[in-house]
Amino acid sequence: MKVSNRQAAQERDLQLEALAAFANMGDEPEEWRKFGLKFPRFFPDKSLYESASRWLAQTLEPFLPYTTTRLLLYRDHLRRVWAGNDQKGESLTILYGFEKKLNPVEPKDPKFGEPRKMHPLFLSGKTLLDEEWDRGMLPEGEPVVDGISGEILWKFGSEFQQSLYELMRVRWRAMICLQCGRYFIADKTAQKYCSTNCSDEAKLARSNEHWRKKGRFNRQARKEEIGNTKKEREERNGVKEAR
Repeated sequence: MKVSNRQAAQERDLQLEALAAFANMGDEPEEWRKFGLKFPRFFPDKSLYESASRWLAQTLEPFLPYTTTRLLLYRDHLRRVWAGNDQKGESLTILYGFEKKLNPVEPKDPKFGEPRKMHPLFLSGKTLLDEEWDRGMLPEGEPVVDGISGEILWKFGSEFQQSLYELMRVRWRAMICLQCGRYFIADKTAQKYCSTNCSDEAKLARSNEHWRKKGRFNRQARKEEIGNTKKEREERNGVKEAR
């Protein structure tokens, strides 16, 4: 492999690892701050983190389960894509920066008897605060023509979007650990665990379950064996007494 190709592969892997770190990012502001410091170029708008912290600090607790911020919204849409639950491509449309092309939000007062339609931007019934609707949207990017090959490529507006695009080209690498539930980048198609620790824990759990079932089977067989032995002894004693 050429040095340039090797460097490109290493850069791509670093981008994918950053994407996995974002998918695993928690709901606490301290985690948002650490992620922003570690990956400062991930989003073009750094105020996403400030807005998220402000939303958490200013929103009354009863309303927190029903609202969200763009930072967490993008994370949750990424998780949806990662888990293979974005069959219509709505989450990808949003994350690629084409949010405006989705169907607009239904009017506040739909016709009587018609149920409200859930906008693709909402996940788990959570909506954005008014100030979050128009600010912080991901850039749409622009087409770029390759003068040599004639290909039309897409230049994304953020490192996050470019990393997501790279992941979609090898989407088999987007895995969820069967042991701990973390989102991770797999190296092989058969890889089901994010680390050797999780693999060892899963193996130990399977082993314990096997021995638990086998032990129960052995105990039942032993119990039956003891019962049969006792019955045979009683039958022999009965024959002797009859003589």
